[in-house]
Amino acid sequence: MAMKGFSLREAAAIAEIPESTIRTAIEKRSITPPSSRVGKSIRYEFDLNELLFIKLLTEFPFSLPKEDKDSLRKLVGKSAGFAGRWQMRGPDLLMKKGELSVSVHFHPLREQLVQNVNLYRRGFDRIVADPEILGGEPVFKATRIPLEHIAGLFRKGVSETEIREDYSALSDLDMAFASIHARMSPPPGRPRKPLELGRGKAA
Repeated sequence: MAMKGFSLREAAAIAEIPESTIRTAIEKRSITPPSSRVGKSIRYEFDLNELLFIKLLTEFPFSLPKEDKDSLRKLVGKSAGFAGRWQMRGPDLLMKKGELSVSVHFHPLREQLVQNVNLYRRGFDRIVADPEILGGEPVFKATRIPLEHIAGLFRKGVSETEIREDYSALSDLDMAFASIHARMSPPPGRPRKPLELGRGKAA
């Protein structure tokens, strides 16, 4: 199932960046993701290149001038090329300013982010909501195990090993997706009554 761009909550979780950091970048116009109005709120949509750019900005050891940020954004997602003082050289990004050269080993960061994106997209397809199962609570496919319950365990610091002991029906992909989902702020609304769950029962 194809997904649209990632929401701000999803982008922050996938890139492992606080939501507040992304909101600040939007307010300062360091990033300008596509947006649409939904009721009284604004929904932003982030693609992989926007996530890469945000991640680079947050990982950078010092603040960059706007012109260097703009040039860097033009290079993200490309395998080669130049933009302003930046150039893509193999797996690295290189910036030259007079006698000073700054090299950013970009490849590992990109690989980790691409992995997170793929895990999230594949895991997203494992979540179903059926009115006949726990009143429509989103659960992992072929189980009665709520996504939000497993994410809540991760948020509380429960180890993956402990979670697996109680919910053996969950796959490695399910656990990886729940771990990413756990980095999102809990959905707004009235807290649900705690669920009484068995040990990894299938539907």
